[in-house]
Amino acid sequence: MTITLLAAKATQPDSDGDARFEASLSYKNEGEMTIELLHVRMLVTDPEGIPLGEAEEDIEELIQPGETGRFSISSYRILYPQKNVTDARLTITIVPMACTFIDLGRLSIPNQPGALSECNEEISSENLTVKRWSCHRRRDDRDGDVTIEANVWIENNTGKTIHRAVIKLQTYNYSGRPLNDTESRDDRMLFDGIPALINDSLYSKSSQLKDAAISATFRGYTPLLPTSIQISDLQLDR
Repeated sequence: MTITLLAAKATQPDSDGDARFEASLSYKNEGEMTIELLHVRMLVTDPEGIPLGEAEEDIEELIQPGETGRFSISSYRILYPQKNVTDARLTITIVPMACTFIDLGRLSIPNQPGALSECNEEISSENLTVKRWSCHRRRDDRDGDVTIEANVWIENNTGKTIHRAVIKLQTYNYSGRPLNDTESRDDRMLFDGIPALINDSLYSKSSQLKDAAISATFRGYTPLLPTSIQISDLQLDR
């Protein structure tokens, strides 16, 4: 992936001495893989290279090989010394990530508190395998709320380290009507050949869970080659 600077701006420090920095860039996916997420990080230093602060942002984009686009990133409340703010230095690093998606399907939510349901069937995509997954219904609390917990046993055999895992859960009532959903991110590294357990949970009312079900999906993100650009020519944003 290549990136090109379009504009870089800085504001004068406010009464607290804090400044804001912003950069807009264009990109082109020159690789052979589809990119589904851009992790962008901006480091701000003074002219001597002393680090003052940073900002980071995730941009979910589906970028096919050869496609181009634009993005921007801003940093807020960075304490800047008594110098010309446009002399600051910005280092922007972009990490494109490929994604492997697995639909785990549905499991019944046990009608009895404390019970388990499970899927023993292996589900694979691009050498990423869910060995099994389970649903645990916790006991009701005093308000009639129930924690529904999903545990996913996954094994990475892609030959690469996955740096981010995202699980999305959705519950359904007896008729299939959606109830609650949640999505969580796990930034543990999933090393090649080493199994890992990833879990998440969500709340429901006990009265809604008669013959209910839960579905789960998994997304694993693998970093591709990162690209950096250093910026020293900033404009004053008035």
